[in-house]
Amino acid sequence: MTDIMIVLCHQSIHVLASKKKVDFLKMIESSKENEESVPPITLLVRDKTDKDGANFETLRTAIAKSRNGKTIGEFTKDKFSGEFVDEWKKVLNSQNYSTLDISSAAAYIMAPKDDHEIALLTKAAALSSDIYAKYLREEITEIIDSDKKVKHSKLADGVEQAVANKKYVKGVDPSHVDLCYTAIIQSGGKYNLKFSAVRF
Repeated sequence: MTDIMIVLCHQSIHVLASKKKVDFLKMIESSKENEESVPPITLLVRDKTDKDGANFETLRTAIAKSRNGKTIGEFTKDKFSGEFVDEWKKVLNSQNYSTLDISSAAAYIMAPKDDHEIALLTKAAALSSDIYAKYLREEITEIIDSDKKVKHSKLADGVEQAVANKKYVKGVDPSHVDLCYTAIIQSGGKYNLKFSAVRF
């Protein structure tokens, strides 16, 4: 997801996301550590009017208070792009942080799944399959058959609209469904299957 940022500090967690995602996450917001030792969670709504300047300052301050704020963990292999990421990189570069690759540690922590998580993943996979089979495949077939030229971004926008349409999303309220990232449409013989891929 290139429009959400999570900053994990020693004694706090901060999530910067769109209003829709923040509304969805409201149930996890807290002002103090819980009984399972999860630190307080602060939700920040993205503000494009100042390119998230105030939000980035809040995150920078939180990092500075976390164990002297000298080292930050990052997913070294994943390269993200876009204005949101570029503005955040400017903040990071201005602070001269040292970096540490946390990919393996994060994968280890995220690997175990409880029954509820497995059920959600199964449902998400089924919905993804339905959107592909009932909408995207039909759209691509129509484009090829009629020899049209359609921008990847237009196809991706169509997928986003299909997710909110009961015609394609069966057995679940469409208002409870959201894309984890914009559909990545690729063509031309070169394909990138990494999570950090962008359409081209």
